[in-house]
Amino acid sequence: MDKAIEDLKALMDDGPDWAKERAGIVLDLHSQHEAGDISDDEFAELLEDLIRTDQLDEASDNLDMKNNFVTSVMAIKNVIGIVA
Repeated sequence: MDKAIEDLKALMDDGPDWAKERAGIVLDLHSQHEAGDISDDEFAELLEDLIRTDQLDEASDNLDMKNNFVTSVMAIKNVIGIVA
């Protein structure tokens, strides 16, 4: 999961606006989950909302950037034991 977190931080630094925004949200949600403020199920549902393909398609046409974002989010989700 550390790589996924680092990838998301990199997107926040160098990614397009849509990726910066979504990566920031994922990192905030991760912090809330780690603190026990949101449940596993809530966390998983919110992550799913952020990687919905139709919304990402509207945000960007850069397939590599979208794949990197989705892969990082799914890696975080899989670590907590929630598989799509």
